[in-house]
Amino acid sequence: MNVITKRGSNDWKFGGRVSWVPKSLRSTAPDVLSRDGQMLNYNARDTSWSAAASAYASGPIIPDRLFFYALYQQGRARSWGVTRASASRQIESVRTDPLWLAKLDWNITDN
Repeated sequence: MNVITKRGSNDWKFGGRVSWVPKSLRSTAPDVLSRDGQMLNYNARDTSWSAAASAYASGPIIPDRLFFYALYQQGRARSWGVTRASASRQIESVRTDPLWLAKLDWNITDN
């Protein structure tokens, strides 16, 4: 995994973001059938949606030397799927994993 973040500075900064992807704005994938006509993925019944909110703060701990950047994100995603075993059985999956990130930058010398 590779993560690219912002960094702290001598200025205090705060911010946030909210995103919501309702099921009515998602594209519908076509159903997937095997070569013999058996249903593999019944995508027509997919009613997935997601929402997330995040907030960040950054600033100096020791001006010109030590800075921090911190981020917190909380989201919720719900997806419905249909197994190939039964086109009438839906499986619901709900994710609510929080994300924390903290970064310290230390300038040991002016160089």
